[in-house]
Formats: sequence, C-alpha cells, structure tokens
Amino acid sequence: MNEQWFIINDNKKEGPYSLHDLKEFIKSGKLKKEDFLADEKDNSYKATQIQGLFHQDNKKTRNPPIVILGVLAFSLILGGVFLLTTNKENNEILLNQNIPSYENIDEKSSDNEAQEKDIFDISSIEKGRGNTAGNLINSGLATQCEDWIYYYCTDERGVCRKKIAGTEREIINNEIISFLNVVDDWLFYVCGRRENSIHRIHINGDYKKRLNYDESVNLIVHDEWMYYLNRNDNYSIYKMKLDGSERQKINDDPSSYLNVTDDWIYYANQQDRYAIYRIRKDGSDRQKINEDVSLFFVVDEDWIYYRKGQAGGTLFRMKTDGTQKEQLNHDVTEFINVYNGWVYYSNWDDDSSIYRIRLDGSDRQKINQQPATFNNIAGDYLFFINPLDQTLQIIKKDGSET
Repeated sequence: MNEQWFIINDNKKEGPYSLHDLKEFIKSGKLKKEDFLADEKDNSYKATQIQGLFHQDNKKTRNPPIVILGVLAFSLILGGVFLLTTNKENNEILLNQNIPSYENIDEKSSDNEAQEKDIFDISSIEKGRGNTAGNLINSGLATQCEDWIYYYCTDERGVCRKKIAGTEREIINNEIISFLNVVDDWLFYVCGRRENSIHRIHINGDYKKRLNYDESVNLIVHDEWMYYLNRNDNYSIYKMKLDGSERQKINDDPSSYLNVTDDWIYYANQQDRYAIYRIRKDGSDRQKINEDVSLFFVVDEDWIYYRKGQAGGTLFRMKTDGTQKEQLNHDVTEFINVYNGWVYYSNWDDDSSIYRIRLDGSDRQKINQQPATFNNIAGDYLFFINPLDQTLQIIKKDGSET
C-alpha cells in the first residue's frame, strides 16, 4: 500500500497525499523544503527528511538522529529549553539549543481522537496553574494536584503518580516526557518520542491526543491556555487553548526561562545577553526589566529570583519591575526553585548539592550530599536528577529520607 502523507500548515493537517502528489506540489511551489509533513501514524518530519522527495536530498532518510546519552545529557531526554552542560574549568554555563528528535519506540498508548472528543470539555476545566513556576523552569519533573503527586520516573521512563501520604505508585504512561502540567483529570506535557510536541492524556492513561506539531519547550498551562517556546520558530513564545485551538505567536525574541503570571509573560531574551523582559499575554507592551545576564530565573509573587551572570554567578532577587535588586548569597547558584518561603538551589561550590535559604537570604541550610540538577518540589518532597547516573532521586524538603 502506498504511503499517505499530510502537509502540516498552521498546526493543522492537510491531506492525505501520495508521494507523487507531494512531488507535484514541489513543482508548483506549494511544498517547500522548510515545510513539515506527517505520516499516517502522526509522526512529523521536515520535508527534506522524506527519502526521494527532493532529488538533492535523496540520501537522507526519515530516521531521526540517534541520541547519544552522556553524563550531562539528561536535559536532552527531557526535551528541555536547551542542553545545559557545565564547564568545571571556568565555572561557566554553556547553552546549546540543538535538541534532537527521538524515535517512536515502545509507544504503548495510542491516539483516540474520536473517543476523546466525547470526554474532554475545555469549558469544564478549572482555571489555575498546571505546575509551579519553579518546577517548570527545571523541566517540570513533578507536580501536585489535589491529593496526588505526579512525576517522571526515570526507571519506568514514564509518568507515575502516588498519594501524598502513600508510598505505592501507579504508572500512567510509558513515554519520555518533560514540562509536566496537571489540571483536573488531565496531564499536559512535551513528548520526547513525538518530536517534542505537546500531548494531553487522561490521568487513567487513556484518551491521549497530540495537540501541536511545533517542537515545543518550556510548556506552561495557565487557566485555559498553554504557553510554550517554539523551537521551529527561533524559540519565539506561542500560546494555544487546551484543546489545541487558537494557536498564536506572542513575540519575535528568541526566548528562554519562560514564566507566566496572571498579567505578564516573563522571559530571558537570548539576543540581549539573557536580560529579563516581560510582555502582555496578547503580545503588547514589551518591556525590558534588567541589564543582567539572568539564568535559572523564577517569578514568585512580586519578586524575581535569578542567577546573575555566567561564570561565578550568584543568587539575586529584584522586584518584577526591575527595582530593589539585592544579592542573596555568595554561592555559585544553579537550578533555582522557589517554594513556600524558601529558595532552593544547587550549590556549584559544594559539588552541586542542594541548599536552601529564606526569601531574604537568611537561614542558609544544606539539604543533601548528592549532586543535583533540575530541582523540583511537590508536596513534602524534593525531586532531582543525579547527573552522575541520570536517575531521579526523591528526598524530603528538609533533606531527610523518604
């Protein structure tokens, strides 16, 4: 049977078309090299990846690149905002925007659009946040919703959940995911096995649906909207409804460290040395907030907590309008999270173990002995990735064992 293809246009599929049809579209100019296509299994590819479609590219195949896993490649698995590596010699954060795709292997759950349309009702979804700002800056490994904690299990390579007061866990799906958001009975996340596109699934593991065809990072669910960075469009900010409709572009700046509040979207502008900017949710009123290189930043109420500078950068905070800037510590600070009156961070000077301080910089405490990255907090627990073996570790927020 001949393969059937769909042209992805403005986040919607057109087709199906045969390979012959696609070649005719190339001649007429309807299909270009930079366009994207989807196959019958809903896997998306750049047009130049389709073997035999463009004569000059007929040596290329549809197989996505192989991911080489190294000690500091866990952010690739998570599909993070960028590959974060570290250079111990000069104590510098290196930012690498090249996130490869993943093969669709061991895909156990299938899309069921017809059934899902009968069960998902955007009007019934309670307004709120799908995860905390601090967790989502750290790739959204964990979140709490009502009496449950949802988190990414590295041993199962999927989403698990457990009762806040319990120990037994349930496995919801078997997918490489990042930027986990939970609203009511629905999980929203970036799927590493589907070109880092956004997916939605019911908490019982059914009714999975792909919601876009953008390579998406830094997904944030806020009220009835999803906000994310579109890697296919130079990391510009986009938003769309929870059902995948009304997709809109918000800005033109290559952005990082996305934070969304009730009134503003905050981000680091890559073209302006990672200075912090903010913009209204409709794309208006773009404002520059500071002049610092601002990494790992988290907006918490009317304060922004961030690492100032690359080499040797320490923890600072300032008001969301850029005033009242003050230094909070003298540790080289990474993977900041803010939760319930505390700032948690990895201390580079102490082998990246976790520390915490009060919001004003007082009461500095060491939490653990292990190196830690991607620090997440849900319930009474700290979730982090040990970069030495790339496994998820769970401890109490005060450092005691679970």
